[in-house]
Amino acid sequence: MKSLKKSSLFILLFAAFLTSAQAQKRDGHDFDPAEHAEHQTERMTEDLGLNADQAAKVKDINLKYAEKAKTQHESKAADKTKNKSEREALRNEHDAELKKVLTKEQAAKWEQRKAERKEGKGGPGKMKGKQGQQDLPKE
Repeated sequence: MKSLKKSSLFILLFAAFLTSAQAQKRDGHDFDPAEHAEHQTERMTEDLGLNADQAAKVKDINLKYAEKAKTQHESKAADKTKNKSEREALRNEHDAELKKVLTKEQAAKWEQRKAERKEGKGGPGKMKGKQGQQDLPKE
């Protein structure tokens, strides 16, 4: 009976440790560009129907820009406007390279997916901008 209690306590503590480790990883503390590129490529392959050659090229492009984004994030420029414009320029470069690999139909679908994601982040009643501020309807 005592060993059952000890085993149960050990399992409970181990589960709490794993949950804590996963929460830290989701907070962006352990951002891994290779992992990010892999997941992004998997989603794109599924969503856009990429062939093997396209998927390999897209993965290389995604990795390249994930590494650039991590470097940019780590530098944390004091000028937020400059940082925002640099992120936007990086996204535009990324999109331009991807479009060289994608067919016209795939590129159109990619743009549609991006628009849907953007819409989902900032739709009516959703949090935008600084934490705690909401977009209010203009009167």
